[in-house]
Amino acid sequence: MSVEELQARVAKLSAEIRAQKEVLRQLEESKWAAQRELHAICVPIAVLPLEISSEIFLRCLPSSPSPNKPYAAPMLLMNICRAWTEVALSTPELWASIDLRHSRIDVLQSWLHRAQHCPLSITLHRRLNADASAVFEQYAPQLKHLTLCEAGSYVHLLTSFPRLETLTLGSPKTLLASLRTNIPNEWKLGDVARLLSLAPNLLRCASRNANLGSWDPDSDNDLPTLTLPNLRYLEFGGLRVGSELITRLTLPALDTLYMPLEPGSSTDLSPFLQRSVPPLRKLVFLGGQSTEVDEYLRLLPSLTHFEWLASSGAFDVFTALADSESLLPNLRSLKVRGRSFNHISALHPTLLRMLSARHPRLVRFHLFGEQPMPDAETLVEFRHLIAEGMEIVIGEQKFDEGRTKIITTNYISS
Repeated sequence: MSVEELQARVAKLSAEIRAQKEVLRQLEESKWAAQRELHAICVPIAVLPLEISSEIFLRCLPSSPSPNKPYAAPMLLMNICRAWTEVALSTPELWASIDLRHSRIDVLQSWLHRAQHCPLSITLHRRLNADASAVFEQYAPQLKHLTLCEAGSYVHLLTSFPRLETLTLGSPKTLLASLRTNIPNEWKLGDVARLLSLAPNLLRCASRNANLGSWDPDSDNDLPTLTLPNLRYLEFGGLRVGSELITRLTLPALDTLYMPLEPGSSTDLSPFLQRSVPPLRKLVFLGGQSTEVDEYLRLLPSLTHFEWLASSGAFDVFTALADSESLLPNLRSLKVRGRSFNHISALHPTLLRMLSARHPRLVRFHLFGEQPMPDAETLVEFRHLIAEGMEIVIGEQKFDEGRTKIITTNYISS
């Protein structure tokens, strides 16, 4: 064949190839259209409005969404089909919460970017490296809930958290890890104080199974005196408590306080209570002596719920409540746990006198500890108060033989 003939042949074949490619493209489009129709029939969610699909996806979220959980929402929803991926990426609320156990900057950045401008809830199990901290700082203004499980400097201390409402320090797992390794998960008071100073609109702060270190005059002399005008809930937990911290706080809106009273501690809560004048309604003391507890209670006339894990002296407090109507005049619920009680022979008559004096304002009373069964006459009087609407539980709580559950004995209903 001549050159001209070969060139014409090549041109013709090229044209036929282009035509066949166009036929193939049209066949593929027809195939995808048929697949979409089939998918719409077999999977109705694919044709639902985005608002409905998003609401269904949101109801699939676990309590702690995590990039480490590929078989739970939202990660699982990204691996089903293209339509589900598009819905997941179009629903910022799916990505507004993250439980992060590593410092991979790409994961943190992409997750929080998908949340767009939603208020964020972040749980950090480990300290962040410098790059991840920079990403964290970028999104700090959107933070609404923050949990820091491990002690240490997680964040740049110049970062502000203007929308932060809840701050939680520690977790049960970090407590178990610290007990196994004998390395305390102990927070420095200065770090906690500075975190609080960066969250002016904080509503709740809880230290759960996280130890707050004792005051170090060499490093903590410059701790700021903080006023948190909106804080309503404060919980100190753990084996040790930084009692010095509360002496640096003014909390005029405080509604609920969980406070260990350390044996031998020189910390006096009275200046804090007198300075804050909080409208406290619920108070839980862990430990403490009767004299200091009585002093603090006299500064809290608004209190309606009081719980006390008593070290000693509960009898004296019961006597004071029986004798003085001005002490906790609004009290509605009283729960006391103690290993043993002094003046054991007069305990139940004193309790009966206290409950009778405060009836009907006091509607709930629980007392657990080593104590004898009330005598028959006293039992009748207790049950008479129960018949009039008061909830009374007096008895013991002990672990079963396997120490797997607590067995409660109520002498009043026995």
